[in-house]
Amino acid sequence: LTALRDRFYSNKASDCPNTTMREATRKPATVNRYMTVLRAAFRFYFPTALTKALTEGFAALPEDTVHTHVSEKRLTDADKEQLIAHAGYLTDFIRTLFLTGARPIELRRLRVCDVRPNAIYLSHRKGDMKKTGLKTREFPLNNPELREIINRNCEGKKPEEPIFTTSTGLAWCESGTYFSAKFAVVAKRAGLPNVKAYDARHTAISKLVDGEILPLVQIANLMGTSLEYISNNYYSPTDDKLTAGLSAL
Repeated sequence: LTALRDRFYSNKASDCPNTTMREATRKPATVNRYMTVLRAAFRFYFPTALTKALTEGFAALPEDTVHTHVSEKRLTDADKEQLIAHAGYLTDFIRTLFLTGARPIELRRLRVCDVRPNAIYLSHRKGDMKKTGLKTREFPLNNPELREIINRNCEGKKPEEPIFTTSTGLAWCESGTYFSAKFAVVAKRAGLPNVKAYDARHTAISKLVDGEILPLVQIANLMGTSLEYISNNYYSPTDDKLTAGLSAL
């Protein structure tokens, strides 16, 4: 889906001889709407009609080649601890993902100059407006653990230098492919091969919603997203939470 979306962004009329420039080059909002529909369709059909087809298709494969575990969007505390325990030089990065609910790209782009006494400023993709309509958002440093991580990784660095770096001290590339590969190694070592870095964001948002302390509007603003996106994509209640809620019926 990501590749398809990027292809939509880069379409030119020359690539689509039978369409006009207006039809060929679509605005990000339009493309994102298409992607939302496709994503919803996939999520509906995979647990239903396609499940049988996929199962029958995999039946002929050796058992060790069939991946039955599917990553849940919300990770358990045990999953979180496993990831951190096997993170190596990515330990502070992964801990910060869970403490902030930030998008991985926001932390990869975070620099010393983005840190203030009581907050950090997280920025999304260049030239691309986030769902809140803002290019940057402020995240408070109220958590002592988060403040300690940020301050320690800023020590001795110049304002323009990245806070989180590769194992060789270099800035992460913008594409994210290199980081995704490194995170995949960590997840595999932790015994969670299907877990993605973005699952930490889903986990953090779900915990904030379950906490029932902050209003949903404030959570959306804090996380740089919308109420609709939290409802449709991010929030995953625990089994205990779901059981407690249904018990009132």
